[in-house]
Amino acid sequence: MLQSFVLQAAPQDDLRQLLEELYRGRSLYPYCSGQEIEMQPDEIWVVCRGVVQLGTLYDTGDEALLGLAGSSMPFGLP
Repeated sequence: MLQSFVLQAAPQDDLRQLLEELYRGRSLYPYCSGQEIEMQPDEIWVVCRGVVQLGTLYDTGDEALLGLAGSSMPFGLP
């Protein structure tokens, strides 16, 4: 199911209230800078505030940067 919302130019308080209503009922998890987010299969996260660095570790121990996710961007394991 997809949901579409049309955001019209609105005062900052109205926009904040709209976003709070969209996320109401969902679990919010605060993370600090540098803290790892454990990923589970079939789990999708949505960034509410800040930036998440997406990376992976190879069997050789090398680390690779896959990208960055900002506000309202989903990330996770399909």
